[in-house]
Amino acid sequence: MASGLNKERTLFLVGTALFVWVMLKSGLYWRRELEKPGAPKVPAVATQRGDPDIRSKLEVPSLAYYTERGPRDPFFPDASHPAGFYVRSTVSHTFYSPSRSTQCYVRSRYSFDCRMTPVPAREVRFLIPEGTTVTQVYSKEIDPKRLHGSQGRVYVVPVRPAAEKRTYYRCLITLTTQGTLDLPGKWSAPVITCTGAMPKVQSESGHLALAAPGKRVELAPVSDDPIQTGLTRVLEGQWPKDLARSSTKAVYRYAKPRYMLTVQLRHSASAVAVVPPGKAPKVTPAPKMTPAPKMTPAPKMGPKIEPKKLAITKPTAESGPPFKVMVIYRKDAPEPRRQVVLRHTETGEYYRKYEGETVLDGIKVARITDDGVVLFDSLRKKRFIIHGRFEQYDD
Repeated sequence: MASGLNKERTLFLVGTALFVWVMLKSGLYWRRELEKPGAPKVPAVATQRGDPDIRSKLEVPSLAYYTERGPRDPFFPDASHPAGFYVRSTVSHTFYSPSRSTQCYVRSRYSFDCRMTPVPAREVRFLIPEGTTVTQVYSKEIDPKRLHGSQGRVYVVPVRPAAEKRTYYRCLITLTTQGTLDLPGKWSAPVITCTGAMPKVQSESGHLALAAPGKRVELAPVSDDPIQTGLTRVLEGQWPKDLARSSTKAVYRYAKPRYMLTVQLRHSASAVAVVPPGKAPKVTPAPKMTPAPKMTPAPKMGPKIEPKKLAITKPTAESGPPFKVMVIYRKDAPEPRRQVVLRHTETGEYYRKYEGETVLDGIKVARITDDGVVLFDSLRKKRFIIHGRFEQYDD
């Protein structure tokens, strides 16, 4: 047997040393005595009887507690409490009087920017004053599956507000009213508001504008005192862009929808020439004409026959309709029908009407075709035909 250490002996000695070291450590750990508890530093409290309902308090809630969040989560869309409402309004009253008429037509447009938090509202309610009728409602967020209409003095519009951010919703609603009055006379602005019809209206403010296109109607507010009217007049350079038009006469700002505005209306002096009774207007005599010199008759020529020309009188701005046709829509459901979009030549406002509906000033849409629109004026008993190549869309 060879003397000395080889590879196998070296591995055997190393393994034996490791085994002995592990056994020694284990023996020392097992033989270590446990520490004895010392004297308590805090006096012991008298033992009390436990709560008999502790089991019910430790039970895990059911699955419905986590899935049905509506009644307890204010950020859930179906929460029961009402939403906080913030309204910004833009109101415009436009006065227009046709030629040779003693009446004035008033068209009012109310635009409401409704913002709500933390939950959306399923409907927006407006308080309508007595004697005022809503003729048209427009909103991109209106719910087509539900009907809108009046409930006494409250007008209800079902909506599906758009989500701007978490717990922040918004919808835009426009209401239109129309009316007539005799000139001269006084007119009081009807106030349509959400306050009083909607719960939790935090604020409602906006701007009001008075407009009179053309030179037929003059208007003058009875009072501009902010204490009496609740309105503050805005300087012309600070008018909002939506109200800064050539026909705008005055713009006001209000902080609460409790304002009172009365306007005195009359015909413009430039549009109606008033002659005092019992006095005839002075007529300047025409200057005397100098007799023309005698002319030598020309030699007789053969008869010359010229074709007859038809004298066609083109309609003027006063006799023609004050509208232009912009677009024609074709609707297939629930039945085939057409709809026309008209633009007022003076005010620039748009009207979207079907056949048989009245646009303004007694003008009614009699017929709509692909290349023309027939309008009938019930006041002047005239029929107007507007021909052209209009843009057509399938709505």
